[in-house]
Amino acid sequence: MRRPYHVISAPLIGLILLGLTLSGLIGIFPGIVRCCIVLLAISLIPGHLLLTRFLKIHGGSLLLHLPAAFFFGFAAISVASWIAIVLDISFSLYLTALEIALLVFFAAAYWIDRMRLRKPVKVVGLRSSIDPGISRVVYGILAFAVCVLFILRPAPIDYRGDHCDHIGFIRTIVLENDVNPPGVLAQPAEGESQPVKSDPRKGTFHPMLAAASVWSELSPQDLWRYLPIILSPIVFLAFVVFTGELLPPGGFRMACVVLFLLFGGGFGFDWLARSAYGQNLSAALYWLLLVICMAYGRERRMSILIVSMVLFWGGSAMHVDVLSRFVLLACTFLIFPGIFGFGRREWVRIVAATISVAVVFGIWKMSTSYQTGNIVHTHPQGLLYFGSNLFVVSPVEILKKYGLIFWGGMVVLPFLFILRTHVKYARLQLVLSLLPVLLCLNPLITPFLYGKATYLVHRLIGNIPALQAIVLVIAGAVAWGRRGALFKRVSAALLVFIWALLFLTPSLSAFKSSVIELGAKSSSTDPDFADVVTFFYRKTPRGSVVVSDPITSYRLSGFSDAKVVTVLHQHGNPNDPLALERLKAIRDVLSPFTTQEEALAAMDKFDARYIVCYRGVARPVREFLGMWDAGMFTEVGSKFGLLPQTFKVAFESPNYIIYERTANMPDQYSWYPTNPFVFPDKPIDPGCGSEVWDGAVRVKQVVVDPDMAIPGETVILRIVYDKTASVDFSLPLRLYIRFDNRTLLSRTRHYPGEKYIRRVRERSTRRFSRFRVDHTPFRGLYAPDIWPIGGYVMEEIEVDLPNALIPGEYSVQLKLVEDTLIPNQSYRDFLFNVDSYTGLECASLEVREFLVR
Repeated sequence: MRRPYHVISAPLIGLILLGLTLSGLIGIFPGIVRCCIVLLAISLIPGHLLLTRFLKIHGGSLLLHLPAAFFFGFAAISVASWIAIVLDISFSLYLTALEIALLVFFAAAYWIDRMRLRKPVKVVGLRSSIDPGISRVVYGILAFAVCVLFILRPAPIDYRGDHCDHIGFIRTIVLENDVNPPGVLAQPAEGESQPVKSDPRKGTFHPMLAAASVWSELSPQDLWRYLPIILSPIVFLAFVVFTGELLPPGGFRMACVVLFLLFGGGFGFDWLARSAYGQNLSAALYWLLLVICMAYGRERRMSILIVSMVLFWGGSAMHVDVLSRFVLLACTFLIFPGIFGFGRREWVRIVAATISVAVVFGIWKMSTSYQTGNIVHTHPQGLLYFGSNLFVVSPVEILKKYGLIFWGGMVVLPFLFILRTHVKYARLQLVLSLLPVLLCLNPLITPFLYGKATYLVHRLIGNIPALQAIVLVIAGAVAWGRRGALFKRVSAALLVFIWALLFLTPSLSAFKSSVIELGAKSSSTDPDFADVVTFFYRKTPRGSVVVSDPITSYRLSGFSDAKVVTVLHQHGNPNDPLALERLKAIRDVLSPFTTQEEALAAMDKFDARYIVCYRGVARPVREFLGMWDAGMFTEVGSKFGLLPQTFKVAFESPNYIIYERTANMPDQYSWYPTNPFVFPDKPIDPGCGSEVWDGAVRVKQVVVDPDMAIPGETVILRIVYDKTASVDFSLPLRLYIRFDNRTLLSRTRHYPGEKYIRRVRERSTRRFSRFRVDHTPFRGLYAPDIWPIGGYVMEEIEVDLPNALIPGEYSVQLKLVEDTLIPNQSYRDFLFNVDSYTGLECASLEVREFLVR
């Protein structure tokens, strides 16, 4: 085909946009426009020119060409960034080299176009599977609508999402002039331990965004907020072309795209709002790579293989999630080459290219991932156990991560096996689903893989084309019913109805609620957090080390230039062997049950100078390692307020107070924290004697007060613990408290499925015979390592009895376990009344219909 006009003008547009960026004139535009200009200049236009001018190929359809050009340009810059990381050059040198490279590239492309203006250039369009005509217009309108949606309702940035550590890492790159810095965490003090290296999950994506932040004159948080405006329509188009390869033309593809907008990744809008997340970018790159590789199987041109390998290389360098998805896809290509249209020569080329890239990145990753010492990452979580060492990825975790509709797609996968002999798309979907299922849902393979990749194994299940499987199977069921007798028609209608009742109806109801709340969330949970950030920018040296609770630390890591001792949950470095010591340091400083000496020792370990205490409203976050309760504020304030010469109040607002350490402890000073939890030293009647945790800690006694109540009332559980030996600081404990009607315990025979029969019966009568309360002892604020040895500690828990509780005597069972960030389950939890939450009976409660007091 003759070179189109936009090929001629693209280099000039690139030069103009880059000139605006480098000259500083970009500052006259609004922030959204600046973000768009920079991303066009470093990704879309370079990718477009590389494809059309150097590789002589075009997407064939604008729907394919836009995501191909954007991500190909991004991947090319990513390869350059990876080289910069390997060479360990400074960020300023990286930025200069990138500027020169882009200027030379655009100028050369413009000069070549001017010299060859009268000579036609053959640009071959890829034969894509996108529907022609009106469907392309509809897809284009939907992509534009997604872009407008995020302009009008930008995604919020707060601690609930995976934002702050990425924003902080981008800022750290710029401030420390390092393309691969250690990150936002404070390094241990000199002589304490070895410095912590960079996060192995962070790749080339962050230096690229740091360059975009500098060129667009946007703060990292503003750049991150604007990213979905550009990335969401590109990601949407990548899904459209991916669907075009996996479904027949016509309404099938449109139906799948609608499912994606409504329910993709749980809820489509919410998923697209997180387009800059590593796991979401990896999904888009996986979709595009599959499309490009299938085009290579049809066209068999070396230039298309080059495009796929640049995407493989550059994408893998961006994030470890991309690498894992790509390797899984490459293995599928190697096992089933015929399904994808590869001949012998194409198969050999794919094998050689894949092995070369995998070996290079394998060596690099092994050199950077020197150890996985962060127990928050490595502890078993999100698993379904069949035995002590046999487990698979938990279906509950799949449900939380990908949504109910995705689960509905996994349920219909067996039907693809039935359709495989008649429908080529069924064979394609089946082979793409095979490896994720074998690796994530196979109790013989998953334990080995989990030992190497830990919780990242959960994300491999995302390679399954679940939405496409739903459309294909339902369409196949309808076609099967229409061609058959009355029995087939009724059977097909019944199957589709049951599936819709189980998966589609609840998803639509949840989606309706999510749309009402769309954009309603604030980017800040308290109004004066901005004042805290301003304090650290204006009143403290850059890189000052801060001790605060994990949520506040996580927010500060994204919005300020301070270093923090720890961050929330798994946002920390998986290679950090000091993860538990960091959490212990937070506890020693902020707990009202530790001394000032312990607080100062913890601060010395990380050269910390400032303490931030939060006293605002309670935060709706799970208690796993939350380690802070606003109700402690008064007691902690007293702890530091008694030593104003050591802990000076540097800042105070309605929700925060910041202490600055100005001196060491005075001589001959002693202060001991009061401990309201220590039980008086008196004999304890023999109690339940629950199983011992860590060889030293157990529940000694439980008292229910009152021991007789009616449904809807509140009872108090007084739980007494004892500790017989010292224990180390560790992950928090979790106490399962189950109330079981005696009728459940009196059964001697148990059979699979009895739990569902009981639930159906109880829901039909709206009367229940069981409920459970999950509790973190002392709300995670008073850990067993500081309990007195040989004594007792007691806490009181208020338990609200359900209104629909069946009268009768209830057994109060307790089970003490080590908590996990993502809950684990046992197969018994889904089949039997006696399951992994069943503990030892420690007390009883009588529930009556009426009670006269």
